Amino acid sequence: MAVVPESGRVSLEDEMEVREMAVVPESGRVRLEDEVEVREMAVVQESGRVRLEDEVEVREMAVVPESGRVRLEDEVDVREMAVVQESGRVRLEDEVDVREMAVVPESGRVRLEDEVDVREMAVVQESGRVRLEDEVDVREMAVVQESGRVRLEDEVEVTDMAVVQESGRVRLEDEVDVREMAVVQESGRVRLEDEVDVREMAVVQESGRVRLEDEVDVREMAVVQESGRVRLEDEVEVTDMAVVQESGRVRLEDEVDVREMAVVPESGRVRLEDEVDVREMAVVQESGRVRLEDEVDVREMAVVQESGRVRLEDEVDVREMAVVPESGRVRLEDEVDVREMAVVQESGRVRLEDEVDVREMAVVPESGRVRLEDEVDVREMAVVQESGRVRLEDEVDVREMAVVQESGRVRLEDEVDVREMAVVPESGRVRLEDEVDVREMAVVPESGRVRLEDEVDVREMAVVQESGRVRLEDEVDVREMAVVPESGRVRLEDEVDVREMAVVPESGRVRLEDEVDVREMAVVQESGRVRLEDEVDVREMAEVPESGRVRLEDEVDVREMAVVPESGRVRLEDEVDVREMAVVQESGRVRLEDEVDVREMAVVPESGRVRLEDEVDVREMAVVPESGRVRLEDEVDVREMAVVQESGRVRLEDEVDVREMAVVPESGRVRLEDEVDVREMAVVPESGRVRLEDEVDVREMAVVPESGRVRLEDEVDVREMAVVPESGRVRLEDEVDVREMAVVPESGRVRLEDEVDVREMAVVPESGRVRLEDEVDVREMAVVQESGRVRLEDEVDVREMAVVPESGRVRLEDEVDVREMAVVPESGRVRLEDEVDVREMAVVPESGRVRLEDEVDVREMAVVPESGRVRLEDEVDVREMAVVPESGRVRLEDEVDVREMAVVQESGRVRLEDEVDVREMAVVPESGRVRLEDELDVREMAVVPESGRVRLEDEVDVREMAVVPESGRVQFEADMEVFGKDIVRE
Repeated sequence: MAVVPESGRVSLEDEMEVREMAVVPESGRVRLEDEVEVREMAVVQESGRVRLEDEVEVREMAVVPESGRVRLEDEVDVREMAVVQESGRVRLEDEVDVREMAVVPESGRVRLEDEVDVREMAVVQESGRVRLEDEVDVREMAVVQESGRVRLEDEVEVTDMAVVQESGRVRLEDEVDVREMAVVQESGRVRLEDEVDVREMAVVQESGRVRLEDEVDVREMAVVQESGRVRLEDEVEVTDMAVVQESGRVRLEDEVDVREMAVVPESGRVRLEDEVDVREMAVVQESGRVRLEDEVDVREMAVVQESGRVRLEDEVDVREMAVVPESGRVRLEDEVDVREMAVVQESGRVRLEDEVDVREMAVVPESGRVRLEDEVDVREMAVVQESGRVRLEDEVDVREMAVVQESGRVRLEDEVDVREMAVVPESGRVRLEDEVDVREMAVVPESGRVRLEDEVDVREMAVVQESGRVRLEDEVDVREMAVVPESGRVRLEDEVDVREMAVVPESGRVRLEDEVDVREMAVVQESGRVRLEDEVDVREMAEVPESGRVRLEDEVDVREMAVVPESGRVRLEDEVDVREMAVVQESGRVRLEDEVDVREMAVVPESGRVRLEDEVDVREMAVVPESGRVRLEDEVDVREMAVVQESGRVRLEDEVDVREMAVVPESGRVRLEDEVDVREMAVVPESGRVRLEDEVDVREMAVVPESGRVRLEDEVDVREMAVVPESGRVRLEDEVDVREMAVVPESGRVRLEDEVDVREMAVVPESGRVRLEDEVDVREMAVVQESGRVRLEDEVDVREMAVVPESGRVRLEDEVDVREMAVVPESGRVRLEDEVDVREMAVVPESGRVRLEDEVDVREMAVVPESGRVRLEDEVDVREMAVVPESGRVRLEDEVDVREMAVVQESGRVRLEDEVDVREMAVVPESGRVRLEDELDVREMAVVPESGRVRLEDEVDVREMAVVPESGRVQFEADMEVFGKDIVRE
């Protein structure tokens, strides 16, 4: 202790602190300063109260004249202390709590009682330890003779505290942790060290702020003088917290968000508002469920008593979550699906299984790509360093996706194609552009026809009312058939094509010629089969003697055709399908039915066009008189086909695309070319499979002889398709999934079923919306006529999507949020803005990391190549996440901490371990309370039904939190001892 010469202050110094005490001359207050705090004490003249002030708080102490109680007031609390006359107990009252302290006469113990707890303290005679007992815990404290350490024992923990001789640090040891605390000599900061962390705390001299530093973070806290708000600053964020005077709400502001929290007085619900959302939370009295409501959704959460599962219900879904005891997997069930998630022990991959699929996800160590594998596919995803595009690769394809900076269009590129998609602002039409085509699609409001426009054509599709036939209209087209008199050939002409059929005299084959193809047909002498040959294919046709069916065989397929005796329909069967064809008596249309579809074909009398109708489509075909091209129109498309004179290729043009087809002379393959793609098709001689090759993919198709299923194989997938005989449904199977598709006869809806889901799709007749229903959801999609926005509605949400014309940004609106997405032209970053936040995402070129920036934070994410861990870095922290192979636990490491998380097999509790703590969390089945246990504490949380307060209980304490209705303050009632003080906060 000394007197500082300059100031005359009394200075008290030890190895870790410097304090000075003086009298402020102006006010006569006693001023106590240390390196982190300034406090002043005075007597208020008017009231005679003792007033203690520091930079963040004002407290006054007085004696209440009426009662003689000692009264302690600060800005948020009033406490009084008195001696109860009858019992001689010391009684401490504040606005939310009453506590009394006395000595139990029988035992001499000190007894502390409040409304929820009884604690007694005594000295154990045998050992001299101090013993603290309450109704749920026994703790004893002693000094270890050998070491002089202070030892604190309770039923679950042993803690020793000592001073390290060499360094003078205070050392706290328990069974799982070692911590030391000291004052750094040079700076006077308080330094707290444990095995994984170093933290220092000081007061910034210039500003008087409290500054907390560790190896990865710097934070400062102060009180804003003008507003009295508490302000927390770190290197990336500024947050202010205050109480709104008018409403008493708690208001939290930072640079990007404003949030307020209050309790609705009528209902006692907790209400959280920000600029885009209003949410309320309450406990349903009857069921005790937690209910969360916002403007678009109602959700309730409860614990199923019988099974202890967590059950989440909303208006469209019921989900339950549990841990499978045998395997420790997390199991998620809803009405249509069962999924389990686990970590594969050997490889540390995350494995997701459901009834139809197995998927695993890992990070490729060499490249840092995210790799997703299932039984039929391998996909990797990465960010291209140079361009920042997202790149998706699998074994057969490479795709990149980006946003075009100038226009804000979404651009999808692969090795053979470039496509861009946008919404035309004036008309709201969807516009799809690629290198060879521009298409726009809309619905004509007057007629409801689907209209497809491109640069050369307008097509509409409708049904002719008078005849009911399918009509595909353009301004053109007649096809005629005749016999050429000179040659006797049968000639089929339209204005773009001439075909003739004749018999080749030498061979007797029937020969069909047009400008690009020659086909011949003959009868194979040995078998009597009809044989059809062209330059790339051989087919034979015969009659099956047993059944009289007509049988058509080629190298990859067998089909049979017969007439159904009962109905006279023509029936076509192959190994995977049954189709029947008939003539509708009333209309004379040709009707083609299979187990899942009905189609009819007719000729429109007015135009002579061929019209094809099914339940969902109308198409017409004609010949354009000027050009002789074959023109195919439906309500949304116009296509024309011609033969290129020079090359003999078949050329197919529509308003947005040009394709040509030819036969490669050397190989006999069929070659299909357009401006962005080359594909060839052939039959593999050894296997008879149809093989389709392009520059990025090889696929083969065959019929499985045993089952007659159609089998499609490529390098990563095997799929089979068949028709279920009993139901006529189309069944698609691959190695991980079974799906069936049918048309519901009553409603005509398309129904898609798999083992975990049933979905139906239909068009709502009144509105023309597309409606998708499954067992848990109903969604409708439409285009808003006025604005051209795409509108998606379900039972709980309405969302609209549009492109902002001025900026080309994609704008997504729902009832509670507005978000816009764009690409920053200078940097190529993806920028996401809503009313409260601006975020940008980019790829750091040097490192390939994904970088996410907003106004207050910079984060980067990468995969550590050596270990395959996911690494997340920001300016103040480095975290890595991995799966421990031996145990399958999820392990999260940063520079100061190691944590592991697992599910305890026996109990299904979630267990969180780090180097200093073990915690488990479960739901108590009887009470539905959430229970959190660690090695030295048990806490339960519930909502008190009578008062709606949130109640937190542990073995030594009961706390409740509520909102004082009169003031709107959040009131936190505690029964805690902190250096002998009671705490009540609002």
